[in-house]
Amino acid sequence: TEIYTLSLHDALPIYHIAGFCFGGVVAFEMAQRLVAGGQKVNLLALLDSYLPRSRRTWRMTVAAAKYHAGNLRRRGWKEKGAYFMASLRHWTSYIRGQLRVRQAARYSEFDVSTWNELTFAAALTALRRYRPREYQGTAMMFKAGDHGEGFYVDPAGLWRRYIKGGLSVRTVPSGHNAMLEEPHVRTLAHELRAAIDEVLRPESAADARRAR
Repeated sequence: TEIYTLSLHDALPIYHIAGFCFGGVVAFEMAQRLVAGGQKVNLLALLDSYLPRSRRTWRMTVAAAKYHAGNLRRRGWKEKGAYFMASLRHWTSYIRGQLRVRQAARYSEFDVSTWNELTFAAALTALRRYRPREYQGTAMMFKAGDHGEGFYVDPAGLWRRYIKGGLSVRTVPSGHNAMLEEPHVRTLAHELRAAIDEVLRPESAADARRAR
């Protein structure tokens, strides 16, 4: 299933591409298509992005089970109930969104909450159908350091199966969504700026040599 269609009519000399969450998978596919079209991707940045769970290895499944078991052991009975409720709300929203995706063609208007559920469900559907290919370039992951409640498995291991040029990881001290909010977005912007400068330095040196 296609998740993005990219036009190369107005190609740039060098591309720096970043995507947050589901957008990281879109950025990964964009980089694939740019390289296949003969373009140069200098930086592919994945902002706390995850590949589809259907591609998870058994090691990641075990890691997820250990993570949840550890969280539950550290909580009292009341906190355990809150933990389960957080997961239940997540899956309830997902199922409701899936049902509304199927009904969307019948309606022309939705309220904001319904649109949010539709967007979430459509993104998860696209992720389940997406089959990543090996990428020969490099990438950088900006990973949230605060995992909060609910499901968490370190995504870097699975990304490394497909990013053959090497994946470097930087940690932002925030939760997943809070990464794009103050004050954490300033930290992310600083790290991203440093990453861009890092990949631009070799290009600047090469330009200087050619100008001599």
